[in-house]
Amino acid sequence: MTAILQIYGKKFENLDLVKDASDPKNSYKPGYHMCNAAVLTKNEKQPVPIYSKIYSTKSKDFESSNSETYQSIDTVRNYSVFIER
Repeated sequence: MTAILQIYGKKFENLDLVKDASDPKNSYKPGYHMCNAAVLTKNEKQPVPIYSKIYSTKSKDFESSNSETYQSIDTVRNYSVFIER
């Protein structure tokens, strides 16, 4: 999980508060949460992004951060099955 900060935006849809990891005080600032997944290439062991989703806990469709993580796992699992065939 990571975050996208929108410190200058005030009227974005479902703007949330996220932890600013670059701030030594770990303060919370306006932004969005982001869930990412990557795989490693077989020979070079280089990361290749295969899933990325930006979400807000203020969205009416939001269930939980865990459900976002499970959704990414299901998507990656389905993707890897598709590649193996």
